[in-house]
Amino acid sequence: MFQHEDLQKLLAQMNIVSHPIYSYAHYHRGSLAMLLKLIKGKVRVDWGAMMNSFLTLVKDDTTISMG
Repeated sequence: MFQHEDLQKLLAQMNIVSHPIYSYAHYHRGSLAMLLKLIKGKVRVDWGAMMNSFLTLVKDDTTISMG
């Protein structure tokens, strides 16, 4: 979801076409927050336990450079 946040890759690929003015990341932290809010309102679950599991997955994901 956040592969566009890899600063090293972004700088290596930087050109006029990939400049932020011309491209927009479809998925960002705000869209993730809105998705979680939607899920929280629709699904009955122990929200604290679910978020602890989710945050552990994010923390342990070595592919996210800015995780």
